[in-house]
Amino acid sequence: MKLLFKFFFLTVILGVFSCQENKTVSTENQETQKTDSSKIDLSQEDTINPYDKEREMLIKEAKEKIKILIKENKNEKVIKYNYERISKVDIPRDLSIEINAGNIFTESDIHAVLYVSLYTVICIYHYDLKSESLQTVLYLDEYGSENYQRDAIRDVNGDNKKDLIIDLYQMSGCCWVQPFDVYLFQSKTKFTGKYEFVNPTFYPKEQVIRGITYGKDGIKYEEGLYKYKWNGLEVDTVEFIYQNEDDKTGNTYFKTNQDIYTWKNTKKIKLNSIPKEYYSIDNFDVFQRR
Repeated sequence: MKLLFKFFFLTVILGVFSCQENKTVSTENQETQKTDSSKIDLSQEDTINPYDKEREMLIKEAKEKIKILIKENKNEKVIKYNYERISKVDIPRDLSIEINAGNIFTESDIHAVLYVSLYTVICIYHYDLKSESLQTVLYLDEYGSENYQRDAIRDVNGDNKKDLIIDLYQMSGCCWVQPFDVYLFQSKTKFTGKYEFVNPTFYPKEQVIRGITYGKDGIKYEEGLYKYKWNGLEVDTVEFIYQNEDDKTGNTYFKTNQDIYTWKNTKKIKLNSIPKEYYSIDNFDVFQRR
């Protein structure tokens, strides 16, 4: 059964960790987030928050460095460049700026990925060779330094295009969780909006996602396994697998096409074991121990 998702105008990061959602798709998927706050009018200095002002100055400086790096390293496929700065707002604090530029997403286009620590800003730019200018493709400043862990660039959905993956740390909640946000590459100047997944493992060759649902350990039917499949820009539900709590031996399972929060008169298929296709998911041993 295909599960179509309702789209929200704003997605609160903790919403994905409620015990009713293992995936969320943002309304921004039809439109790339391009709001680059480095374009704030710095002439109105008295009304600008000092943190905002410093962040935008850091980004402005980094963009100039990106253009110079690309010009001076035209024969390099990927250019990596890191440097340090000291924040001058309130107390002095070290911060780092990381730049990756070149054929990051495709062999034919030049992009730059900028990360500014402390402010946890991630920017993706497209570099136009003719005009030698940068166009903002994606600007993300919603992540805090406390819940951002790392980002990666690789194909997630099997369309042979490299995508952006954000690995996050869960700040609150009842249960173990490893959240990921995904932004799919569409064209040299366009990404989708945010897809949110809980405890996922991506299988781009199969165009599927397998993972562990969010739920309390020991609560009947709450923690299980899931399988989703990419369908264009939509994510379809294939199945959920839960331990058969009615079996006192604890050795049998059942699968269904709805999770425990939405099922109603849904068909349950008994399983004597977990299908082997789930053995390779990340942290499968965590699920088995529970």
